[in-house]
Amino acid sequence: GSSSTFDAVMDSSLVPNIAFKFVSIDKIESTAPNSTIDIVGVLEKCDAETSIVIKNGANAGKSLPKRDIHLIDSSGKSVPMTLWDAHAQTINESLLESHPVIAVRQVRVSDYQGRSLSTTRQSAIEVNPSCPEAHILRGWYDTHRAGITVQSISGGVAGGAGGDRGPTERVCLSAIKERN
Repeated sequence: GSSSTFDAVMDSSLVPNIAFKFVSIDKIESTAPNSTIDIVGVLEKCDAETSIVIKNGANAGKSLPKRDIHLIDSSGKSVPMTLWDAHAQTINESLLESHPVIAVRQVRVSDYQGRSLSTTRQSAIEVNPSCPEAHILRGWYDTHRAGITVQSISGGVAGGAGGDRGPTERVCLSAIKERN
């Protein structure tokens, strides 16, 4: 018979990176629900991990970890993404301080309360990936961080990025009518 031999390769630069086909956040609004896409963005918001109890099916009664995060890209738009199961442990609040670039392969587009994203079992997450899109996004964010006004593509409202602008001014309707 034939035989094969394998040699260990110590140079990790020869290991291929995950190939991504990124969709910019502003294009997600026109992406069909239940499509799977690749996304790259700067981590803008990271909620605490929570869990839900699965109601039916083979895993009924089991607890499933989840975490909601928000990503922003150079379109100035942000998108909420729910990280499920093991993905919920990949990203955590301690990462928020450095606002890393996050690339996620194969996330599902949802139209729940506007557009949002959700990881699947096939999703792969990379923190600060070594790809041109991530390096460009990092430079954009570091340069423009204080002046970014974030517009969420979900039904919710996203906060501004960086800077300390304090609370938003609250105004009564009567005051608005007087101004106009």
